[in-house]
Amino acid sequence: MSNANVSKYKLAISDTTIVKVNVTLKDGTGRDNQYKFDLVCKRKGADELKSQLDSGESVKEIMREVTQGWRGQRLVLESDDAPAEFSADAFDAMLDIAAMPTVLFNFYFKQSSANEKN
Repeated sequence: MSNANVSKYKLAISDTTIVKVNVTLKDGTGRDNQYKFDLVCKRKGADELKSQLDSGESVKEIMREVTQGWRGQRLVLESDDAPAEFSADAFDAMLDIAAMPTVLFNFYFKQSSANEKN
């Protein structure tokens, strides 16, 4: 999270964040299947993220850049049906699902940003 205005300060939050993902995808019979897993992501500052979006960088590109790993995912499988270990290729397979980059970005943005406490 680089920002010229805060470069001499240290934030009390980690540079990484765990993003809890909960998505539903229909199978071939039309039945909803739910997938819950965590993404391990680098946290970005508001100015940096806005700059990337304003410059036309896609949410798919941003998610490729910030995502460093996953835990508990069973959506991307190896040929023997075992859950795939995180890799650029495995993550690209997940990102190739229609609308998935946007869904993951929305989870990332909401969970890596400040929220009001009720």
